[in-house]
Amino acid sequence: MNLSESGADEKTEPTADVGLSKKAKAEVIEADGSHRKLPARRLYPLHETRQLLGDVDDKTVRRWIQRGLLKRSTASRHILVPSESIEQFVKDTCK
Repeated sequence: MNLSESGADEKTEPTADVGLSKKAKAEVIEADGSHRKLPARRLYPLHETRQLLGDVDDKTVRRWIQRGLLKRSTASRHILVPSESIEQFVKDTCK
């Protein structure tokens, strides 16, 4: 007898958008063209920022911050990039 016949719940992978309203979701397009939902946030850490900007290298994001193309939060010793800065960067570089 398998699990579904015994009445036990099958384990499923949790999704990133469980319990979030439509307004709180952001869509990310992966390099392979697939879509992924992320909760909308005000600040993104360096590794997520680089993924959102096309899976570029950490050094590239740091360089963009140094050049003033991206802004970073100074509230933490970690690099946190505001979502508004990421959106503005995309608008400015996609002309």
